[in-house]
Amino acid sequence: MRFLRFVSCFLLNLLFTFWCSVPAWVLLVLHFVIGLPIMWFWIALGVWVGGVLLYMLIIGVISHFGSGEERENENVNPYSYRIGKK
Repeated sequence: MRFLRFVSCFLLNLLFTFWCSVPAWVLLVLHFVIGLPIMWFWIALGVWVGGVLLYMLIIGVISHFGSGEERENENVNPYSYRIGKK
């Protein structure tokens, strides 16, 4: 279930950052028009997908380790209203 959630978020991020893949598609057109090696298309596409994946992993690690359990402090304000206590 967790892997499915990761894959769905990854595909959604690819959809949101689709404009970043424009250089790869330009290189694909150049491959068919002037004979540019197809290797450049795959490299540009890999950089785009790898960048999105790296971004997701960094944000995931930060959110995992950044959210510690918060300790509830005792209310020491004498003027505050406490439910059930007078």
